[in-house]
Amino acid sequence: MNKTIIEFFKEILTIIVGILIALFINNWNEDRKDAKYMNQIFISMDMELKETNEDIKKKILQQQTLIDTLELYKKNNTISIFNVMMKVNGVQIPQIRISSWKAISSSKIELLEYDRVSTLVNIEEKRSY
Repeated sequence: MNKTIIEFFKEILTIIVGILIALFINNWNEDRKDAKYMNQIFISMDMELKETNEDIKKKILQQQTLIDTLELYKKNNTISIFNVMMKVNGVQIPQIRISSWKAISSSKIELLEYDRVSTLVNIEEKRSY
C-alpha cells in the first residue's frame, strides 16, 4: 500500500513540475514576444516623431512666408487678405503622426510606463484641436 501512495505522489509531483515548466516557458515566450512588439512600436514611434518634426519645420517656413507676405500687403487696400492667403497657400498645419500610439493604445497599452502613456495621450489630445 505504501508503494502505491509513493508512486501516486511521484506521478503527481512529475505532473506538477511539468506544468510549472510549461508555465515558465509560456511566460518567457510571451515576455519575449511583448519585448519584440514594444521594440517595433518604439522604432515606429521614433520614425513618426522624426517625420512630424520635419513637417513642423517645413510648416514654420511656410508660416513665415505667410507672415512676411501679410506684412508686405497690410497697407495695400487693393488686395484682400483672402487673396494674400491664396498667394501663400493659406495657413499650413503640420501633420502629427500617431499611428503607433493608436496601435498600442488599442492592444497592449499595459506594456507602457505611465509617463509615456500620459505624454502620448497629451499629444493625441492636442492633435485634435
